[in-house]
Amino acid sequence: MKRNYFIVLLSVVSMLIVATNAFAETEESTSENKNQVKKHQYSVNGEAFSINEYIINGVKAYAISDPVKDKKAVSEFFNNKVQEFNSANNANLRGTSAVTAKALSNCSSLGQTTTSNLSSNAVVSLTGTHCLWETIPFPYILTYLHASYQGTQTGKWLGTTPVYPDAMIFNQVTIENKIDVTSYWPAFWTVSNSIGSWSSKEITGVWIMTIERPKVEGVGGEFTLGYPTYTIKDSVDIYLPNVVYRPEINFTT
Repeated sequence: MKRNYFIVLLSVVSMLIVATNAFAETEESTSENKNQVKKHQYSVNGEAFSINEYIINGVKAYAISDPVKDKKAVSEFFNNKVQEFNSANNANLRGTSAVTAKALSNCSSLGQTTTSNLSSNAVVSLTGTHCLWETIPFPYILTYLHASYQGTQTGKWLGTTPVYPDAMIFNQVTIENKIDVTSYWPAFWTVSNSIGSWSSKEITGVWIMTIERPKVEGVGGEFTLGYPTYTIKDSVDIYLPNVVYRPEINFTT
């Protein structure tokens, strides 16, 4: 598969400076708005590295571009730090209802981690918040059942040869399971036949990245028969010189 890359030029002063180990994307797609906004420096077991913070399509992403020897230890540190960053801005992970404009309640954690069937070094993880609640609008005849899901998706390559995959592509897919449901999808997703999806552009020069998974919210009507449910099928395509690994998440809310 032949791909053309261009290196994203990043600068804290908005000047264009060539940056090594930065995001690179296919020239054919131009829809994503991306900027590096912060750089956090850390050390684990004597190995120094940075967690770079980006904005892609209006949501945050975090990545490590530095090579390290102990990827497992650094990736665990990375996961904990990203959780801290998101906890500091909890509204991004729980937020308010698109329908009722009030803080969500009755929420629980829901996620999964999966490796490729072909390589345990190719990993995708999804950590999310699942919320259920009810509203009884005027004139108090029907009770509307609401459900939402949002979180963060992580893709990583833990192999040592090569240090970096040729590219990673993040895929987020949500399938609406019930009839008579009105779903509110992220603005930049593609929606067809009750399936919402989004795929990133090709990303190079990083071996681990976490990106926010925007909220999907559903409201059940008279014939929904219970709360709206969704099937989550997120994956990461990890390109190596002669193979593509695709670890995939698959569960129902």
